[in-house]
Amino acid sequence: MNRKKGTHIVAAGFEYDRIVKPMLEYPANKLIMLRNNGDNYLRSSAIANHFLQKLKEFPVEIEEVSIDIYDFDNVFLKMLELIKKEIKERSVYVNISSAPKVTLVAMISAVFFMRGKGDIEIIYCKPEEYLLPKIIETLDSKMKTEFMDHGSGIGVKEYESIPIFPIEEVTDTDIKILKVLIDKKGAESIKELVESINKDGSDIQRSSIQYRLEKLEEKGLILKEREEKRVRLFITRIGEIYLKGGSP
Repeated sequence: MNRKKGTHIVAAGFEYDRIVKPMLEYPANKLIMLRNNGDNYLRSSAIANHFLQKLKEFPVEIEEVSIDIYDFDNVFLKMLELIKKEIKERSVYVNISSAPKVTLVAMISAVFFMRGKGDIEIIYCKPEEYLLPKIIETLDSKMKTEFMDHGSGIGVKEYESIPIFPIEEVTDTDIKILKVLIDKKGAESIKELVESINKDGSDIQRSSIQYRLEKLEEKGLILKEREEKRVRLFITRIGEIYLKGGSP
């Protein structure tokens, strides 16, 4: 299959072969590497930096993007920004082979968010062999026992809730609703929302806005709080990310 040259986007991790070899199968003229700038897992970051330096030896234009790769929202929004920029000029190949799990989900979500907007492909490479079993055999008994008791990670530091984005596109009216809710930090009533939306000279009927509110609530983009006969409206975390990223 003849593929066009394009930009590879990867998360810097403990990989070399599974990042370099795909750039031959999926021709690359640019490599964008997401590198961790947070203070989480400093030892892991140091190892990732080793592989990042090795990747710089590959003869291709390289762009480093510093970001907290363990923060879903940041990775998702940065991926949208990068894909929108690159896809205007070339194919985009998102290689998830080296990505931490949260980063991986954010990268895949961003690709689905941009579906139909250009030539974009997700790549995952199976290794010929995993080195972890060999590494385990070299550990001293204490460390080996610790690994067998806990696995590759010990304990739980914090939880990350992964948003599930709607597949169908939102309408222009939906975007106006979300913008008002994020700018005003909510609306005390549907009447207030309608008035705010129509301040720009629009003439969107209350019935149309009520219908779109039902759809937005179903998608999880807004939240309704009912107090007697009044309905207060708020944008959800998913709604904020969706709006910041721009509708597909």
